[in-house]
Amino acid sequence: MQSGINSSIRNRSCVTLLLSLILCLQGLVWYGHVKRMSDDRWPKRALEYIPPSRRRRGRPAQTWMSGIVDTMRDRAIQENEWENRKVWRAKCEMRQKP
Repeated sequence: MQSGINSSIRNRSCVTLLLSLILCLQGLVWYGHVKRMSDDRWPKRALEYIPPSRRRRGRPAQTWMSGIVDTMRDRAIQENEWENRKVWRAKCEMRQKP
């Protein structure tokens, strides 16, 4: 009897959409932070690392970076805008001006 109540409340209140939006925007903030780091820092090395082996057969896996690229495309953010911190923060805000 209790199993469907929480999910129906979340669906009616759009909480899941809000949480996913917050996570996407926080990912953008972190991406800009890491891209501005110097090249010898480990987070930047990990972000730009390309594995030497071949990938497995089948559909490519959904990665964190592909999610960031999708969010950037949805919000009309250019790849090199992370260099300007003020512009990047304005683009990563929750409410975006039309």
